[in-house]
Amino acid sequence: MARRGCPIARVRLYEPGVRSRAKYDGFGRYDLAGDLMRRNQVQVSPVEALGLWDGQGYRAVYPAAMHVAAEGLDTVLCRPFLDTTQAIGLGHFAPVAGRWRALRGLGLNEEVRLYQEDGTPNIVTGVESRFTLPRNPMFALALWRAEPGSGHDWGQPPYTEVHFGVGEQEEWAVVIPYGSPMYLVRRLGGQWERVPHSERALRLPSLEGLPKGQRSFLWIGVLEGKVVLSTDGFANDVMVCTLADGPAAVRQGKVSLWHNAGQWSFSFFPVKMVLATVHSGPIETGYPTRESTGVVRVEGRSIPVIDDAGQVLAGVEVTDDTAEREGLGVTQRSWRVRMMPHLHYEGEVGTDPDTGEAVEFSTWVSPEWLATHIWQEAQVEVDEGLEFADISGDVIAVLGERTDDLLTAYYEVRVDGQLGGYKELSEHRRLTIALGWEDDEGHQELRQVCDGYVVEPPAALLSGGAAETEIGVLDGMLRLRDEKAEGRTPVFDGWPVVEVFRWVLGRCGIAAAQQSLEDTGVALTTGSAAKPLWQVEAGRTWSEFLQEVARFDYNAAFWFGVDGVFRKGCRYCRQMRTAQDVARHSGGLGSACPAEVTWELYTRDAVAPDPAEPGEVLELRRERRSLGREDYANWVVVCGLGTDGAPVRAVLYDAASVSDPSCERFVGWRKMDVWTLPGMVGQDTVNRLAAERLAQLSPRPEHVVVVTPLLPEAEPGQVIRVNGGETVGVTRQLYRISGVRHQVVRDPERLAVTVLEAWWLGSGE
Repeated sequence: MARRGCPIARVRLYEPGVRSRAKYDGFGRYDLAGDLMRRNQVQVSPVEALGLWDGQGYRAVYPAAMHVAAEGLDTVLCRPFLDTTQAIGLGHFAPVAGRWRALRGLGLNEEVRLYQEDGTPNIVTGVESRFTLPRNPMFALALWRAEPGSGHDWGQPPYTEVHFGVGEQEEWAVVIPYGSPMYLVRRLGGQWERVPHSERALRLPSLEGLPKGQRSFLWIGVLEGKVVLSTDGFANDVMVCTLADGPAAVRQGKVSLWHNAGQWSFSFFPVKMVLATVHSGPIETGYPTRESTGVVRVEGRSIPVIDDAGQVLAGVEVTDDTAEREGLGVTQRSWRVRMMPHLHYEGEVGTDPDTGEAVEFSTWVSPEWLATHIWQEAQVEVDEGLEFADISGDVIAVLGERTDDLLTAYYEVRVDGQLGGYKELSEHRRLTIALGWEDDEGHQELRQVCDGYVVEPPAALLSGGAAETEIGVLDGMLRLRDEKAEGRTPVFDGWPVVEVFRWVLGRCGIAAAQQSLEDTGVALTTGSAAKPLWQVEAGRTWSEFLQEVARFDYNAAFWFGVDGVFRKGCRYCRQMRTAQDVARHSGGLGSACPAEVTWELYTRDAVAPDPAEPGEVLELRRERRSLGREDYANWVVVCGLGTDGAPVRAVLYDAASVSDPSCERFVGWRKMDVWTLPGMVGQDTVNRLAAERLAQLSPRPEHVVVVTPLLPEAEPGQVIRVNGGETVGVTRQLYRISGVRHQVVRDPERLAVTVLEAWWLGSGE
């Protein structure tokens, strides 16, 4: 049987070039709808004023989309117009209290004014609609109110109330007192509460004594989950009312109006809307985007129109219309947004008492456009045909390491420079290293340990005329360190983590064939349209950003394998996790991480399973690392902001370490790890991350360092068992490799070795 002879190294230096590169970068562009409208950077389809009026020799034409901005509000919707084609009168409203008359021909087009003629003070009068408004409606009304009479009891201040969303479970009301600002209240579970509003409050002008033809309008709508009041059709005079417990949801329901100060009248107006089309301006990508084969995607951040069952009735459609647009350069793209409002219609809601005919009711509700996001994947070219030179004959030594606490593997190759062959060696040349053994029969067995790039080739002249060149080699992570975000990047809110990695790797020129990525089913969190959570800052390295993303994905790890393939997986066992087992990958025994022994190591022949196999221990150190190190914590806090903006926090701790002196992990006080998450997260997320962090940091950090004859097949994540380590207390114990260092020197007096650092799993018995 052949036995191992001398260690060997094979080093190949490639011609300048890389295995793959991004021919066309890929880009991302995220635009807030409000910003585009504010800066007039989009083209909006026109709409006539829906028959309300014509100017003197011109028609009243408006943009079909309208931008509404106020404190806490920045949205775009289909422009609402008063619908004066419907005669909303006593056929649409049922008198509840008071004497009512319908007055026609006093207002706009078919407008009907409902007049309550009883001037008795302190008596509540009102009407209730026979129709219902859709969920989150928009409507308007005009009010006329008489001055309270001399007999009014001021123990009950005079007021008018407009109720909407009327139902058994919930109801909303705008309260309009005399002489003070209006406000919004909500009834939930029988209890009325006032809804806070923005700093701007609205005052309706005094309604008594207005000249004929003048009136005051009140518009009511629900925008971005907030009830919004306005006196000018949401143009400038706007009051925003925000619920503390989340977005407002006004359910489909009736409308009712009430008054307690004598005579009053009102007109009710549904709204009309039309399809609004918005075209972007030219979007500069910085490369010939239409020549690239990279996939283009575009989506809109929007709020659709839904019913009370959650069914989507109308939404915002966003498409890439580059191929249809004229005048674009080869480096430019464009998109189109279409907002289709929803028509809410009810037939035969009542009977007009004047004509005896059945009346109908209709109104429109608009979806809201908040932002548009367009991006393209990179087009990556692959070139595996680079020529190489085998420089193994000049190799003096190979030293290198790959550890789980470093993203990048680093190797140092020392070559004989006696003839000056490496004096002009340039950086960033691809270089591969394989290590192994030649047996006593002349057969060679090699294992590649690095596929990287030359970064430091200093030449040195030594005493006696000898010369050598030290070639520093970093693996492909170098590319993700050197590539940085520069502003042309997508916003990754809501993206599956695996898709984030694919886009970034493509952007850095890493081909799909050079990627091996797990898919745990985890998606990134999503912030508000105005404040996305996963927007990469310009100048940030992609390796740093991917670390943050991986940490969110059950604390994943990523690395370049010895074959040059980028991998993402479990930081402990280096295997791919799935959505089903990802939470059980904690590295220890009984977890989803494989614990089968890869390497049996022995300290003497008597305990060796086969002395001819690799596994001899040349040196063994058991390191009981100090609990004062940063890789140990007994108290973990994960905190952030919840989706409602309120703080969320999870606290987990190892009680024995804090308060039990007999515990081997006893510290006596809190050794804390505090992790503040960016953006908005849910309570479930902080709970999960805290549990993972405590499981990672709370075990006593006990390690071993094993020196064994060259073992190039060893990799982080593999499990070793030490046999015969009685004197240091590690015999038959299992350890998972966390770091590998190889040392191969062409010197008969020096042994080629591999140094393994591993952390304790438990007993292997």
